[in-house]
Amino acid sequence: MQVSSRHPCSWKCPVVVRVCALSCCFAAGSLLHLPNAGIQPPPVLLDALLLRVSVLLPELGPQEMVQVARALVALQYRPSDVWLSAFVAQCRTHLPALAGDDLGMLLWALSSLGTPMDQAWLLAFCREAARGWTTHTGESLGRMAWGLSQYNFTPFSSANPESGPAPAALKNALGAEQVFELPASRYDDVARLQQQGPMATLSQQQPQAVLSMTRKEEAWWSGFYRTCGEQWHTASPQALVLMLLGVAQLVCSAPDREWQRGLMRAIRLCVPRPPTSDSVLPTLLMVAGIVPPRGATDPSGAAGHRAGGRRETVGVSPSALAALQTTAAPTAMGSQDAESLMQGQQQECVPPPMSREEVLAVLPPQAAQSVWLAAFLAELKAQWGMGRVL
Repeated sequence: MQVSSRHPCSWKCPVVVRVCALSCCFAAGSLLHLPNAGIQPPPVLLDALLLRVSVLLPELGPQEMVQVARALVALQYRPSDVWLSAFVAQCRTHLPALAGDDLGMLLWALSSLGTPMDQAWLLAFCREAARGWTTHTGESLGRMAWGLSQYNFTPFSSANPESGPAPAALKNALGAEQVFELPASRYDDVARLQQQGPMATLSQQQPQAVLSMTRKEEAWWSGFYRTCGEQWHTASPQALVLMLLGVAQLVCSAPDREWQRGLMRAIRLCVPRPPTSDSVLPTLLMVAGIVPPRGATDPSGAAGHRAGGRRETVGVSPSALAALQTTAAPTAMGSQDAESLMQGQQQECVPPPMSREEVLAVLPPQAAQSVWLAAFLAELKAQWGMGRVL
């Protein structure tokens, strides 16, 4: 009897033996090919591939490192902390050779996997990102902002924790409780917000002290905002929402006004209009892949494998994994085309029913308390014809 390629027996020892003979490029390519082909291999094969990759780490090139990280997220498979630590150490040697798109994808994937990270690695990452602003796309910038927010690491800020917390502790990453070593309270100066127009509409919030930015921090964010303004058309809806939530976690004072206008316009063009005012945040969380759409199966409660790693939901819901199938950036579109696209997508994008408490529980903690984010959402609702009241 011929054994089907889908039969469990087809993954037995002969395949594992062949995996151990793969070169570095074929081992990395095989990992990425599996999710692209819709194949969910058994843990024994993934363990063999990861073992082969770990042996060949010094030989992996920059692109191959990114491929491996992307593949692990797409396969919903988290290796052991020991494996991830060795992988991250090798990634750091390749940071100068990575273009903007690869940098953003790498950090997003590593944070989604719950990779422990120290401050020195993140600081080196931010330096390389700033050296190549012209190589970034909107997709890269959105994923980079979200990745940094998962470690509560603000570039060149004097308030950064001694070391970035492992995002494995995040509730929206691996099902654990949210654990952050937050610096002293650094929330928005409402008086400044109220001078900036209709986005500043939360009179019930009390002004709080704002920690001034260092020169390097201000220069980094200036480059980030400027590049975003040139690259809105190259960001997917998921990247736009990840950018919004990531910046809300990292930036306490109201961000650049032009950046806010550009981001709001891009979200309105790309994200389907939520059915009600109460569903705005759940819709954005669903588009970002932080929560699954209504009726979708969330495998986070499934039994995992822990020999060399574990299979589980890692940072993104299954509905968002399609973004990993291609790195092609969306092309610019006119408002009429975008409106038609929104109407076509609205039937498919049904946000899950979530209470305010449930929404706040999955938001990064500082973003959940951000006055400028609340004002941004109030204005977004107003532009969607839902009124200004949160």
